[in-house]
Amino acid sequence: MSARTVREILFRGKRTFGGEWIYGFYFTEKEKGSFIKELPSSVFNATCLVNPETVGQFTGLFDSAGRRIFENDILRLTCKADGLKWIAVVKFGNPNGEYNWGFQLVKINGDGVNTDILLWVETDDAYAEIVGNIYDNPELLEGDQCFENT
Repeated sequence: MSARTVREILFRGKRTFGGEWIYGFYFTEKEKGSFIKELPSSVFNATCLVNPETVGQFTGLFDSAGRRIFENDILRLTCKADGLKWIAVVKFGNPNGEYNWGFQLVKINGDGVNTDILLWVETDDAYAEIVGNIYDNPELLEGDQCFENT
């Protein structure tokens, strides 16, 4: 018998009022809107109305500092062996028109060519760092400033 791995299903979205990020379980109610019920471990454990355009799912992956990677995060990626550096946005589906499905990296700027997110977060030869997201840091979509101080 083999052990089963339980995948953490988690979403985040920006509150409609106040704009703070809320983490938890996502659901919609017809004619009422989109909501995230905060995790039971949170301080308030509230149900909050969120902007549905900001809702993104946790990929199940972590960056090199151990932070959860969500859909629409912006990552700075470095290959330790050859020094390649690039910036990408995490997207769901098949945005690159490649053979793989699920979460992929969409290149913004830099050297990288392999958009398989697992290659960049689950190997010892690569470094992935969350530098922002497309909602709070749209200026990073230009990519150049992400290479400063690296």
